[in-house]
Amino acid sequence: MLNIKDESSLRSAWDQMQQNIKRFSPELVLDGVLVEAMGPQGLELVVGATRDPQWGPLLMVGLGGVWIEALGDFRLLSSDAPKEAIARALHNLKAHKLLQGFRGSPRVDVDVVVSVAQSVGRLMRAHPDVMEVDINPLVVYPEGQGAMALDALIVTRSEAR
Repeated sequence: MLNIKDESSLRSAWDQMQQNIKRFSPELVLDGVLVEAMGPQGLELVVGATRDPQWGPLLMVGLGGVWIEALGDFRLLSSDAPKEAIARALHNLKAHKLLQGFRGSPRVDVDVVVSVAQSVGRLMRAHPDVMEVDINPLVVYPEGQGAMALDALIVTRSEAR
C-alpha cells in the first residue's frame, strides 16, 4: 500500500489488506506489518553482482526497477573495475540521457552509484560465500544528494543450494 498520509488512510489500508488476504490466502496469518516512510522520487537504477563459475565475481549496473525486466539496459563489469570504468558503463547505457538531466530533470548523482558499485565489488571479493547481490531499485537523486536502496537481496552459498 502506497501514499498513506494519515491514521485514517492507514486504517483503511489495513482493512483492505485484511480483505485481500482473506480472499486470496485465507490460511495466511500475519504476525505484523512493516510501515515505512515513502522516499522521494528519483531515477531507479540497479547495482548487483553475481559469482560466475568461469569469470568469477561480476558487477552489474543498469536501469532498475521494472525497467531492467522490460528493457534489459545493463552492463557487466569485473568486480574490481575502477571507478572510471563503472562511470563509463553507466554512461554507455541506452538510458544514459536520464543520468544527465533529461527534459528539465536534474543530473543524477552518478558518483554515488559508482561508490555503491565499488562497495558491492569489494563485498564479492572479500566474501567468497556471497553468490549474488541485487540492489533494485537503487533510487538515485540529483548530484550531491545521494541514493537510497529500496530493495536489496544478498544470496550466500548455503542459500543458493
